[in-house]
Amino acid sequence: MAREIIRNPQALPLSSYSVREASFGELPSGYRGLITLPGYISRDLSPDSIDISSPLTKYRPGKNEPAIRLNIPVISAAMQSVSGQKMGIALARLGGLAAIYCSQTIEEEADMIKAVKRHKGAFIEPEVVSPEDTIEYVAERMERTGYSKFFVTRDGVQHGMLLGLVTDNDFDAEMHKGQKVMQRMRPVRELDVVYNDEVSHDVKKANERAKSSHHSALPVIYSDGRLRDVIFRRDIRDHREHKTELIDDMKRLRVIAAVNTHDYEDRIPAVADSGADLILIDTSQGWTDHLADTSHFALKKYPGIPVIGGNVVTAEGFNFLVRDCGVDSVKVGMGIASICITPK
Repeated sequence: MAREIIRNPQALPLSSYSVREASFGELPSGYRGLITLPGYISRDLSPDSIDISSPLTKYRPGKNEPAIRLNIPVISAAMQSVSGQKMGIALARLGGLAAIYCSQTIEEEADMIKAVKRHKGAFIEPEVVSPEDTIEYVAERMERTGYSKFFVTRDGVQHGMLLGLVTDNDFDAEMHKGQKVMQRMRPVRELDVVYNDEVSHDVKKANERAKSSHHSALPVIYSDGRLRDVIFRRDIRDHREHKTELIDDMKRLRVIAAVNTHDYEDRIPAVADSGADLILIDTSQGWTDHLADTSHFALKKYPGIPVIGGNVVTAEGFNFLVRDCGVDSVKVGMGIASICITPK
């Protein structure tokens, strides 16, 4: 209807339409056709007092809270040209969410989910290398991942024996490219190490320990010297600068993983294990048995991860997703984007 109003010079002006009085058939169907009327603004109103948060998952008002609430009502589309890891990080820092697209390999999508989840948090699994790796290899990985601190473990595995740390300040990529990590790393004795039994997984204790340290990164190790994860001071400062960021209980950014109805039995476990906070079953027509199968699989195997189903444009389709598929959120709309060909 919005397009008809814009394209048809004989159509009534938008001011002639009333949300309260008009039937759904008369209402504009796109954002271009809707205008919000301004209301009264009192002198007591301030930006800090405005709450635009929105529940994303189902809940019963007065009885429970939604599993996930958006701090800003914005979710980016699960499209290759829209929602990559950079969008995932940027939107979550503002309080919204990005849906990482599934039109890529399972491994590539899982890596994007991991990149968003590892961007910040109370406890982060860092990049690790072996003391036998070359500086050339480390420099290439730093360039590819964007990380500047790599922890050194005996065998180069995530939870191996911690030997030291190598950062982009510890070498010159050209001068030292033939040298090994062991020749340029800072040994573990020079690091500020936190033991597992000091902080466990207590976020408050981790923050206090980081604030009192002179080091920017504090590795958490087990009693036998194996690396558990790392506390980064920058994440505390980052949270102060982005007070509306959307984070989980471990202070990691939240992100949506889109899946299809074809390879879902392989894709859903991969994105769930990578830390996805929600699973979006991304289809052009959601009122199908295929979506029901995908939803039931996700909810049974990962009951703690909310599922978004869609797209639908009818009441019957909505009821199907909620009652028969058990989804936590419903994605509504079909073909409203200017380049979309779904209605055809």
